[in-house]
Amino acid sequence: MRFSIIIPTYNREKQIERALNSVIQQNFPDWEIVVVDDDSTDQTAKVIKKYLKQYPNKIRYFYKIDGGVGSARNYGIHKARGDYFVFLDGDDELVEGALFTLDGIIKKFSKNKIFFLGIQTGLGKRMYYLKKDFLLVNFEKFVEGEDIFGEFLSCVRVDLFQKEGYYFPESVNGGELLMWLEMLKKHKIIAVAEDLRVYHLDAENPLVRELFNEERVKNVLRINKLVIEKFGKDYEVYNKKTIGKNVFCHSLSTSFIEIEKLGQF
Repeated sequence: MRFSIIIPTYNREKQIERALNSVIQQNFPDWEIVVVDDDSTDQTAKVIKKYLKQYPNKIRYFYKIDGGVGSARNYGIHKARGDYFVFLDGDDELVEGALFTLDGIIKKFSKNKIFFLGIQTGLGKRMYYLKKDFLLVNFEKFVEGEDIFGEFLSCVRVDLFQKEGYYFPESVNGGELLMWLEMLKKHKIIAVAEDLRVYHLDAENPLVRELFNEERVKNVLRINKLVIEKFGKDYEVYNKKTIGKNVFCHSLSTSFIEIEKLGQF
């Protein structure tokens, strides 16, 4: 199995078909889909089970109690059988020919284990910046944040998870930055300005894209605190501006929470 497409999902009955179809319609046949349902309460399971009947050897579905997007991805990693894991949100989609293109990039740079590919919105706007169309990114460049920043479609070789023991943070939602920083202490990223994923904003009750409320502010607070605690010294060396922004965000988030408690938020 070349690719395992790991899709965490929560209440995606209106969008999950789009994600599944975007993989099924690829012109590259060597893939599986691993859907991890993070305690959906709508008809997501019913929609997916329709696909299980049609593609019993290509799609697998797992239901788990609510644990957040990191927990769902980690669960999928343990169930996946591919050589490379591609992480796709349940409300987004791969572009036509994405896996064929990705396979070609991996063959060209087969010594590398982490690949970042471009993401665009449904309106065609890129959600990332690369200084060049191709970059080999080490820890220092990643922290520096001048040549690369934004959101990417990630593809990671299986052994980084199953042998080297990396995992998505589960104590915060959307804290994968912490995992990438850990990986980059030892590995490098191949980043290519090839837009292979479409990011949609039409989902309801998403895993990460919550309404702006106290819990989301607290989540941002936890992420920034972890970044400062684990990598603060590195940012002081390579990117003092970002560590300053994190400290500011930490202070601002704390203020928002206090205002909320006073009923003025």
